[in-house]
Amino acid sequence: MNAASPQVAIRRLKSAHWKSRTTEEALTLIQQSPSEEALTAALGDPRHAPAALEALCASRSPSERVYEAVVHAIDGNPCLCWSLIESLNRLPWHSGMRAFLSLPDSPTASPCAYPFYILARNKVFHPTDMSGFMYDYHVNGLWAMLPTARSGDWHHAHPSAFAIVELLHNHLYRSKPDRFVVYFSALMLGGIGPLRSSIRGLKRRLQEPCASRVRNTAALTLAYLDGGHDSGAPSPTGPVVDLPPVLQHAVVEASALPVSVSCNLS
Repeated sequence: MNAASPQVAIRRLKSAHWKSRTTEEALTLIQQSPSEEALTAALGDPRHAPAALEALCASRSPSERVYEAVVHAIDGNPCLCWSLIESLNRLPWHSGMRAFLSLPDSPTASPCAYPFYILARNKVFHPTDMSGFMYDYHVNGLWAMLPTARSGDWHHAHPSAFAIVELLHNHLYRSKPDRFVVYFSALMLGGIGPLRSSIRGLKRRLQEPCASRVRNTAALTLAYLDGGHDSGAPSPTGPVVDLPPVLQHAVVEASALPVSVSCNLS
């Protein structure tokens, strides 16, 4: 898996929604064809770090060294966390989202981790005018999903986590789902690791004997990650309208089963 070419990164920056001055600075930076080493070094300079993060989001680098540099940069730095949140809103990046999910502190008590869940809530929650009780229940689901995603144990997940899976499933059935939601689903259902690892985790979900909605949502997520192949890059053509036969079969099987929030395999 490779990062996008400068030309592709430039195109992403130019077509991004909600452009800011940081977007323009990142565009200027990318046009200079900087190395990944130069971009990660810039993360240590408060003057250039926001533009470097935006450039990395546009390039969608899969490098583990880049990922580790981003985690180091945002951990304990709320201002830079919010800069990355703004960039991820415009230019979703699997490794950038993974960096937030890898922060050691609890998101409920961390000024660095919490902003990511604000963005995830805004992307995933629908309808936006759900009742106060349902809103609180789904917020609890966001918190409950993190330990489940880290452990990979969906057999004993909290019921509220399955409510979030239902929201992800509904979003992925849209004609043009938000790439942020595709990556978020990959990380939550496939595991918090490199994109290739998340893809393998999604495929494992298809084989699990319970939580049919998880399997169904995993299949839909795979369909948007280059048709489910392990190339490690989302399909450049956007949504996949016709799922590969193996995923069609997985979706049909999962849809035919009753939705289960948990099961005991013993």
